[in-house]
Amino acid sequence: MLMRALGTTLVLIAGCLPLLAQPKTLEAEAKEMEAAYRSAVMQNDSAFFAEHIAPNYLGTLSDGSALDAAALMKGRREKAFQVKTYDIMNQVIKVSGNTAIISECVVTDFAAYGVQQGRNIQVLRVWQKVGSKWNVLALQMTNRANPCTASR
Repeated sequence: MLMRALGTTLVLIAGCLPLLAQPKTLEAEAKEMEAAYRSAVMQNDSAFFAEHIAPNYLGTLSDGSALDAAALMKGRREKAFQVKTYDIMNQVIKVSGNTAIISECVVTDFAAYGVQQGRNIQVLRVWQKVGSKWNVLALQMTNRANPCTASR
């Protein structure tokens, strides 16, 4: 009886091993890239941006100014973006095919080229996975009329 129970347990464990070894979902990968992005923003890590900003990148900041990939990289190299805080709230990640769209509310103390940006910003970022690499295609920052609050 003990041997049968042990045999059944081993069969169940062996059957579950493939489930434990499942590769990360694209959503989990996108979430990891977002965490790395936030870290790169806080540390002004120009190497991260050089690796993960698409050549055709377009972004708009909360003051309405626009950045292409070259302007973003120039600003990162020149340390033109001063970020003291960057706290994310209500992050939503949606993945379709090889594209991830991230929407989040950010409470920040952030200046670009000496211009103070909004403190409560709605951020929309678009990532695309090509092969095994994720790149940011677009960014839009919009000042929020109401402060960011944690979702319930």
